[in-house]
Order: sequence, then C-alpha cells, then structure tokens
Amino acid sequence: MITFKSFWNHLHRTDKNILKLSFALFVIFLSFTIIGTIAARPSPGEVFSGFMGALVFMFAITGLLAFYYHKEEGIISTDRILILMAKLSIALSIIIIIIWVLVPWMIYFDLIDAEMIENEFTGDPIIDFLGGVFMFCGLFIAFSSVVFIGFFCFFLLGFGMMGFLAAIQRGITPEILLRISKITKNTSDKMRETNSVVYWKYRLLRWVYNISEVLDTRKLRFKKDPMIVEFPWKEVRTAVLYQFLFSTLILIYISLNPFLLERGSPREEFQKLFGIASTLTYIIPLFILPWFIYLRLDSRIKGPHRDFRLYNGLKSRMIETLVAFGTIVFIVRMAVREIDIMTFISSFVNYYVFFFITAIVITFIYFNYYENKLASDIIKRYKVLRDFEKKK
Repeated sequence: MITFKSFWNHLHRTDKNILKLSFALFVIFLSFTIIGTIAARPSPGEVFSGFMGALVFMFAITGLLAFYYHKEEGIISTDRILILMAKLSIALSIIIIIIWVLVPWMIYFDLIDAEMIENEFTGDPIIDFLGGVFMFCGLFIAFSSVVFIGFFCFFLLGFGMMGFLAAIQRGITPEILLRISKITKNTSDKMRETNSVVYWKYRLLRWVYNISEVLDTRKLRFKKDPMIVEFPWKEVRTAVLYQFLFSTLILIYISLNPFLLERGSPREEFQKLFGIASTLTYIIPLFILPWFIYLRLDSRIKGPHRDFRLYNGLKSRMIETLVAFGTIVFIVRMAVREIDIMTFISSFVNYYVFFFITAIVITFIYFNYYENKLASDIIKRYKVLRDFEKKK
C-alpha cells in the first residue's frame, strides 16, 4: 500500500512546494465555491463551472512557482519558446489590426461623403501620415503586448498543471511499478487462501494494466537510460490524438446522456450539458499524459515470445472501458432524442479550435520540461525500493 509518508518523503523539495501551494489554493478556492453556493444558490452546472474555473486559476498561480523551478530544464530552451511567442504575438497583432481596425475603417470612409472625410484630416499630408503611423504603432504595441501576455499566462497554466502532475507521478509511480513486479507472487492460489484482501488488490492492479496471467511480473524491465536529447514530436502527436479521442467521448457521453436531468428544449439542454462537458475535458491531460512515462521508461514484462509493455496495457484498458461505456450512452441518447445537427456540429467545431491549442501547449510543456528528469528519478527510486524489498 502506498502511504502518504512514503509518497511525501521521497519527493524533491520543489515538488513539495508545488503541492503545498496547490493544496492551499485549492482549499481557498473550494471555500469560496462553497460560500458562493450557499449565498447565491446556483444550479449544479454553475457550481461545477465555478469550481473548474477556480481549479484553472489555481494551476495558473502554481505555474509561476513551477516556471521558476523548471524553466531551465527544457529540451528546447525557454528563450527560444519566448522568442517564438513574441513572433506569434507580432503576427497575430498585425492580422487583428488589419481585420478588426483597418478594414472596418476603410469601409466606413467608403460609405460616408467627401465632406465628412475631409473633417477627419488636418489637410497637411505629413501630419495626417504621421498621425496614421502613430495610431498604427499604438495599436500594434497594445495588441502585441496583450497577445503576448495571454500566451504567457496560458504557458504558466500549463506549467502549473504539469508541475502538479509530475510531483504526483514522482511520488507514486515507483511504488506502482514495485507493486506490478509483485503481482505474480501475490495472485497465487496460496495467497488467495491466506490473504484474500492482498490477492484482490493485486488482481485489480493486473486488470488495470491489462497484464495476462501467463506473464511473470517479476521479469519487469526498463530502459537503462531514459533520458533523451531530441524533442519527442511523435509522442506529442500521439498524446494530443488520445486527448482528442477521450475529449470527444466525454463530450458525447455527457452532452447526450439521457440519464441526466432534463430541462428546457432539446437544444438548450444539449448546449448546457455541452458547456459542462467541454469545461471538464480541459483536465484530460492529467489523465492521459501519465501513460507516456511507461513508454519513456520502456517498462515491459519479459514474455515467452515477445515482451508485454505496460504502456500498451494501460492504454488499451482505458480506451476499452471508456469507448464501450460512451458508445452505449451515445446510441441510447440518439434513439430517444434528436439533436439539431447544425447545433451539434457548430458546438464541436468551436470547441475543437481552443481544445487543440490547449492540448498542444500543455503536452509540449510536459514532454519538454518534465518527462526527462521524471523518468530518471522514477527508475532511481524504483531501484532503491526493489533493493530494500530484497533485503527484507
């Protein structure tokens, strides 16, 4: 059993500080949510949205501390990333000024008469030209600054989420791997007769990782050196793809769920549930990205013909469970109610625009700043635990 003491004692100081800050902010925001619920009597959907908003705010603040600790650990340097942010801010600012300012301004002057146009200028071409330049420069600086700050805040949010996730993984993954290596020993018939509680705990662990009973988990192996020097773009694409899959299933499951409380018209009900579901999906990286540490470690159990990889087992079990459950609800819902197809399509399209940006940024931060050191620390800690078990 993984105890809080064993979990906490083997974390880095930086992990402990990140978790302390996250916990303190969580308690504060949860208190505000409870007070707001009692005072305003909001609907369950409003309570959930407020809670998720507070959670996002918590990660954003925690991100400041995580950024301070880990900004120098990236495979791709932080300086390069900030320069890219600045370039994107400049490009987007120019596009925004052209679309939202210059084009409407030109249309406006095309629609009014010449006398009104003359009143907008001084008559001196140099002054009018300089005035236009100053106006463009002012708008450009303002928009560029706002866009860059927005990018950076989003960056901090990703740092906070992944800093929190990495701390949890560093504390529990070595213990989980040790338990996996002991599955065969603790799921024997003898163990079932002598200690059924331990037996069923390890049976559950075997089921979660989809490990065949014919495999001897004592043959658990890892890559000798999990550290990499080139950024793993392939893993990023794979992780974003799975986040897309899971977010879609969750959206369908919640927004088309016939067992949830039905109020109002079908369109209003769908949009309300879709809003709740889309908010929930933004924490999906916290559940998908932990798979990939097993891929980085190349953790596998030696088999008679080929090795079984824990990454594949955990991934297949999660997908099988969610797909089966979500598909059943989808079929039932579509059978009992028709949703306006345009509302359905437009909701998903609008959602995916922001979702992909969020998923890419957060996934990039995890693989760039955290996974390298996390993989190394997990192997070191696992070896310490394994050696300690052997001496017992």
